[in-house]
Order: sequence, then structure tokens, then C-alpha cells
Amino acid sequence: LSSKIVMKVRVEVEAKHESVRRVGSSFVIAVKEPPQANRANMRVREILSRELMVPLGAVRLTSGHHRPSKMFEIIGAA
Repeated sequence: LSSKIVMKVRVEVEAKHESVRRVGSSFVIAVKEPPQANRANMRVREILSRELMVPLGAVRLTSGHHRPSKMFEIIGAA
């Protein structure tokens, strides 16, 4: 039985520097990638995977595909 959490993430695209800030129970993540062709969303998944120490496949974007505010589902997170 794996645990599952839903995480709220605010994304800033085309930033000069990547950054990850925790604000309460959510994240604010700045990425260098543009919002085209799902590139920014993929980079945010990679960052969340690294920060939460879970496999990339355990991080799934569930809502907010085309908006700065997104919801990610993390499977197997402690």
C-alpha cells in the first residue's frame, strides 16, 4: 500500500535562475524553461522528484497544466 499526497505548486517560468521555495505546505518553483511543449511542467516534475526524493514516475501533474498554479500528486511519499 503506497501513500499518496497532493501538493500545490506555484510555477514561475523563464526565470534567470532555478529556485525552490517552500511556502507553508506548498512550493514556489522557478524554472528556466519556457511554458511551451510541456517543457516547464516536465522540469517542475524533475525538481519535485529530486526535492522529495521519489522517482520521477511517482510525480504526476493532476491540474493546472496551462496555469501557474498547479496540483501534483506524489505517490509513495512519506
